[in-house]
Amino acid sequence: MEDYKKAQYFLAKSHALSNAAEFIRSHGEEGFSFEDKDFDKAYKRECQNTYKQLEARAVVFAKKYRAMNIDIEGEIDPDY
Repeated sequence: MEDYKKAQYFLAKSHALSNAAEFIRSHGEEGFSFEDKDFDKAYKRECQNTYKQLEARAVVFAKKYRAMNIDIEGEIDPDY
């Protein structure tokens, strides 16, 4: 059971980081912007940098999960 809990941790961490990365990456797509255009450009650049960093961390945990060779149901509940 210990290995199963560890695999759950790796998969959950991967999903959490990936979801956070996507949230940050997509920020501003719906018209959000700061009035100061130079600052807005810098902010959006840093959002992309942060997205890449979080996604890279997510990949590390996904690899650790897959290396354990334990299958955990990770599908999203369609009725959420």
